[in-house]
Amino acid sequence: MHEWKIYHHGPESGSPPKSAVLMMHGVGSNGQDLIGLAPHLAGVLPDTVFLSPDAPQPYDMVPPGFGMAESYQWFSLQSRAPGFLMEQATSTLPGVQELIDQIGTRFNLPDSKIALLGFSQGTMMALFTALRRTQPIA
Repeated sequence: MHEWKIYHHGPESGSPPKSAVLMMHGVGSNGQDLIGLAPHLAGVLPDTVFLSPDAPQPYDMVPPGFGMAESYQWFSLQSRAPGFLMEQATSTLPGVQELIDQIGTRFNLPDSKIALLGFSQGTMMALFTALRRTQPIA
């Protein structure tokens, strides 16, 4: 089981959340990248908690000596072969599924009240995950 580092915001209403948005950053970035959008989105979603985790893997394409210690990826892009990409995304899927389950349990929310938002590789992982949930996700 992966231990997630998660940045969060809200709900701004101060009440228990009625929905959640899981924000998934792009390759080579981190959870701080997208959480900055939360205050803007919270204006129209005041009863929503926004959660932006660091992806589970250190970014594996940082040039030596570049010093990007806070860079993560959802899966490796060392190869762009479709079989490799499918294998990589599939290996990350259980952890993301578990994270969504944890969000649902922590905030007492069904999948229909949890939305996935992604940028770049985060979008790929969000779509890959959403289509494989047993219950429809928001």
